[in-house]
Amino acid sequence: MRRRMHTAGAAICALGFATLPLAGCHHADSDKKMERLLTADELYKRGLEQLKPHRAFLFWHVVDTEDAIATFQQIVDNFPESDYALQAQLRIAKAYFDDERYEAAEVRYKEFIETHPTHGTVPEAMYQAGLC
Repeated sequence: MRRRMHTAGAAICALGFATLPLAGCHHADSDKKMERLLTADELYKRGLEQLKPHRAFLFWHVVDTEDAIATFQQIVDNFPESDYALQAQLRIAKAYFDDERYEAAEVRYKEFIETHPTHGTVPEAMYQAGLC
């Protein structure tokens, strides 16, 4: 009986040492998961910053339109009931318009009008959709 326990103890000890290197493994993906989620306010401010022109090379000014649209879409997806979601929808449409993607802008403006027909910015959205 005593011999069996000694053999079982050795097996458990060997198993523990075999799995020890796995405990120290670190993946970069886990850092992304541990990142703090941003609030709607923080995302909105980030989207506005991305829409500001910044200098590329010496003379050209560029705007991160795609990044801004993706940021504003995160607000719409993750905070649909917040006031920022309404503003983000309009910012997405305006970003498409400013980027001269008029069909996409018109679709976004019309979606906003249909979804929020009593909102105070509907007249402006209707005007912008008419310009597309």
